[in-house]
Amino acid sequence: MLDNENLDFYVAFLPLSYYLDLHTDRESPIHMSYEGTQAQLILGKSKLKPFWSSNYVEFEKFFFLGRNSVEWLVKLDERTGHRVRVEVKPRPDIERFDVTCETVPRMRMVAPELAFCLDPPFPK
Repeated sequence: MLDNENLDFYVAFLPLSYYLDLHTDRESPIHMSYEGTQAQLILGKSKLKPFWSSNYVEFEKFFFLGRNSVEWLVKLDERTGHRVRVEVKPRPDIERFDVTCETVPRMRMVAPELAFCLDPPFPK
């Protein structure tokens, strides 16, 4: 599926646990490369923009998306109707305040034939 020449992936969501493996094996058909400071995932002859999972955004699968395969939606704040939620917490005990900004995105699949999910063996 991933080597199908008719698919034109442009972005990949990658599990962070594969970071080292994808950076060390340059002979693999799937590996990381850099043009200057711009990271890219090499997938056969394609160059994809990588997004890594993190401690805050966890996922264990690889997601490869083609152009126009998904639509990004943003959940509006129920109180204000705005896309960004801002919370300010005064911290007088340490003479400061904490500001938290949050946006809740949602991805809606509009063309599943242009996307692919790979469930690798875990744990890595």
